[in-house]
Amino acid sequence: MDGKYLIGSQGSEYLHQQLSNNEPAIVISNFQERYGLALEDVDVNAIYPLLEQSGMSRHAIHIGILNALSNEMIKKIEREPWDQKRYDDFLRKTLPMIHIKQLRAAILALLAKYPDRINSQLYEILSHNHFVLREAPLEVKRGFFVRDKNMFKDVIGSRVAEYQKDLQLRQMAREIRGAVVVEVLDARKNHKFVQEVVEIVNDSVELFDDVQRVFRELFTMLGWPSICSFRFDFFMAMQSAGKIQMCKRDPSFELIWFINDGLRKGFDDETRVNSIQASLAKYKRNSSKEFGDIAMIFQDPLVANVLATRVYSRLRDLAANPDEPQRDANVVWATEILNIGCEAHRMFRARDFNMPQVDAGEIYNYFYYRLLTLMLDDAKTADRYEATSDKVATQWEEKELTSLRESEVCRKIFSQYVIERLEKGDIMTVRRVIPYIKETLPPADNPNVAYHESYESLIQTFISILIRTYRPRLVLHQSYVKLVDDFLVPISKWSGYTHQLVVKLLCEFFSEDLAALLSKRGKVDRMNLVKTWIEKICEAGSRDPKYVTSLRRLYLDLKIRSQRTFGGAHRITRVECP
Repeated sequence: MDGKYLIGSQGSEYLHQQLSNNEPAIVISNFQERYGLALEDVDVNAIYPLLEQSGMSRHAIHIGILNALSNEMIKKIEREPWDQKRYDDFLRKTLPMIHIKQLRAAILALLAKYPDRINSQLYEILSHNHFVLREAPLEVKRGFFVRDKNMFKDVIGSRVAEYQKDLQLRQMAREIRGAVVVEVLDARKNHKFVQEVVEIVNDSVELFDDVQRVFRELFTMLGWPSICSFRFDFFMAMQSAGKIQMCKRDPSFELIWFINDGLRKGFDDETRVNSIQASLAKYKRNSSKEFGDIAMIFQDPLVANVLATRVYSRLRDLAANPDEPQRDANVVWATEILNIGCEAHRMFRARDFNMPQVDAGEIYNYFYYRLLTLMLDDAKTADRYEATSDKVATQWEEKELTSLRESEVCRKIFSQYVIERLEKGDIMTVRRVIPYIKETLPPADNPNVAYHESYESLIQTFISILIRTYRPRLVLHQSYVKLVDDFLVPISKWSGYTHQLVVKLLCEFFSEDLAALLSKRGKVDRMNLVKTWIEKICEAGSRDPKYVTSLRRLYLDLKIRSQRTFGGAHRITRVECP
């Protein structure tokens, strides 16, 4: 070592060698002279009493000096232009000591300022230091991501997983009706982890292409509809960030743009529908991987729900003529693209990118026909019975239930039917179809993620409507009481998610407005029903480990609310809620 840079282990060894082999006073004098430390009119010895009185250790002082020097160096890097020679010279002298935190910060600041100068050899050196991988600015990390596909996949996968875990986002996505679509789209587009991926990709063509590959791989492996949502949101966020030319690299962006426009403004405009049809017509219908990307658009739960609403609304218009669905252009068009989304995961798993065909005999001629006859029967039932009657007609048999078990399109349209009837207050119809829901719930080990999410969406929306509109009736009217007994109590056993939803409903019974209403009517004793439901649900509800923590919080909230309402007369104890 030439002794010019006395930092790190090499500097320590150099000083030790010099002091051991020479007169220390001469070494120190030469050292001060050589490195400009022999300052005129400054008695260094005067520093020592001050250091002793400061109470600081020499180590702390040295670290403080090093931090100050590092900060000044970083400011100098940011402020001054560095030509290639100065850049190379600095790195040549400092890279051997990159393990020193303060020096590493200065090195990374320089690399971040000139990321285009980082060559493969330099990236190879940097990759051996785990601190660099963790601390490097994004401008430097992009180079690692371009070179290490697995690292990039892990980073994107972690963001998608966090997006998937966002409970508020999941609840918004699962509302079949009542969601304010524009607000949901904006919340998704501006989501923290979507924005992080946009920032990571930035203007990198390689990373833009890679992120599309990662989305496909994750969706193939996991089948989460939320991955399709994330991809949709990524494109919209990239557009908002002024990177529309980058988005146009992907052929599916045009269709995403049209779908986003339709979601925000409605699909009633024939021009928008024609634009979507024209864009869709550009794709090969046979063995085109690009068609898989199209299918992911329609697998997005928000997109699928809007399409299903459109189909159902048109079917409701056709209720008087059950033979019409297969001939109605609006029904056929919306069903076809809804079906593309429903088949998306199967297409990727099987690597079969042919356009999936709608089984006209099964969907139009049978299921839609049977649904329309059910609608007609609803009107007749409403004429025959009061809402409090226990006489509930049964229409569907095993073939209809098989359609619900096997077809995602059927499940989505059926869910629209159930929710619309509940919104209309048609309790007779709702009670009639509840057995169909219970008999077609997927078992816990069913690997079809979309199947589970369809029914979780149905149940979440169902309970949201009950909380918003029907809480008093649930304890005051016998037909609604039976709705809880026959549906909500049993459904809490199905999954941890539905257990949570039912407990949230129970919490809403302990509210000041309901307490005032029941007191006014002299029906406070009806809260005994709620306590009975709590006991049953607490005992029988799903104990899925994923939801244990959140369930404990909900039950604690339930207990606290019960102590604050009705003067604590109906408080929940450990007996009812162990």
